Amino acid sequence: MNQRTISEEAERLSMRRARALPALGIIFLAQQASFLSMPEHAVRPVDHLKVSAWLVLTIVLLAGLATGGGWFRSRAVRDLLNDESTRAHRQTGYVYGFWAAMGTALGIYIVNMFEPVSGRDAVHIIVTAAVATALLNFGMLERRALRNG
Repeated sequence: MNQRTISEEAERLSMRRARALPALGIIFLAQQASFLSMPEHAVRPVDHLKVSAWLVLTIVLLAGLATGGGWFRSRAVRDLLNDESTRAHRQTGYVYGFWAAMGTALGIYIVNMFEPVSGRDAVHIIVTAAVATALLNFGMLERRALRNG
């Protein structure tokens, strides 16, 4: 690819990422309805499948957040996708995700004083809140940057 084509490809992927990340964050949150509908002690294979799907999706979203995506693109395109403003937006997403995790953990601690919360449920809720917050924040910052050009 020549330089112009690489730049165009990076711009196109950057716009796609800015649209996809907030949508993925919302889908990730919406998926939690299936987790919340599971019985307390899930022993059916379908319940294990739901938790496994959540775990796989979480790992893929974290990997995408950490790397910025573009895994199957050339090194030059990935370098253009991971510019200084994108790294700053990702860092801000991490910060918001951290604070969402801390706030959620404190909330679960308070709830646990009145109603027992299992460790598995607590981890699920904290990870979900942190990942969704980081994705939504990073995606919205990227959208705003592209809109303001």
